[in-house]
Parts: sequence; structure tokens; C-alpha cells
Amino acid sequence: METTEWKTSCRIGKKGENAAKILMEQFNVPYQDKSKDKVFQRMDVDFLLTHPNREWQLLEAKARAKDYGDIGLELVTNDQWDTVGWAYNSKCHLLTYYIDSSRKMYVCDGPRQREWLNSIDTTRRRTTKAPNYSNGVLYSHSIMLPVSLPEAKEAGWLLSIWHLNDDNRAFTQIA
Repeated sequence: METTEWKTSCRIGKKGENAAKILMEQFNVPYQDKSKDKVFQRMDVDFLLTHPNREWQLLEAKARAKDYGDIGLELVTNDQWDTVGWAYNSKCHLLTYYIDSSRKMYVCDGPRQREWLNSIDTTRRRTTKAPNYSNGVLYSHSIMLPVSLPEAKEAGWLLSIWHLNDDNRAFTQIA
């Protein structure tokens, strides 16, 4: 089991938030950073998007250091207290999942991802158990979903895949 220290996890998380900002700015999407706002933290949301002529949307930015060819959806945040993970709990409309080593960004439809997750048997999928150092050495549990998973595209929750250009200023859509 790979372990990640809490400070390292927070640093990678910030990279995910910064990558989401780059994508939003690339497409001139007005946003407010809510990552430090306690109300939005309880909803597992990092950004409030305010589209012209459209209702606002909530975006959650997730990140991971290494590319294993899958996306991890957290089912349990804290196994000692059996706290529901962000994959079920987030109120986001959009989820961005940035992988630092490959510079890939997956953009997902939040409600469809939650609906799909509720419809599958998570016990029959590969899961991981990783330390969560925010409250001591407790563990979170995630389901690992291959990004080539046809179910994700058919269910409509995997919207697009992007690659962060070498200049760190823009993304190129790759799928």
C-alpha cells in the first residue's frame, strides 16, 4: 500500500485546484475559489462557477501524484468512523481529476458519477486503502476505475480528458 504524508497530499491537492483554475481561465469561465470556505468544504466543493446567462455550478477539484491508469473515487473518508467519502458526498456539478505525473485532467459530470456509483456493486471492483493523516493514522477507501472503462462513457459521467501543455498555461483536449 502506497502511503502519502498529509502535507504531500495537500500539496498535490493544490496542484489539482491550480490545474482546474487553468482550465476555467482558458475558457473564460468566471469562478470563485471556495476551497477555504467551511460551508463549501462540507459540500466537498472547491469552486463556484458563474456562467453568463446560466445558473451557477459547483466544481470539485481532485488530484493524485502518479498515473496508474485509473481514477480513484473515495467511498469512505475515515474507516474508524465510517465517514462517507467525497464520491458519494460531494454536491459538485463538475469534478476535475488531475494526475500530476502525466499532466492529465479528467472532467466528470458529478451527478451522473454519483448516480452511476450508486448503481454498481463496489465490492466487486478493485479498491484501495490509504492512510488519511488529517486526523492521525486513519484510513480512507477508494474504488479504482480504469479511465478506459466503457461504462463511464456510456453512463455519461466521464465527459472529457485533457493534457496540460508544457508551458502550464493551457490544456489540449485528448479525448
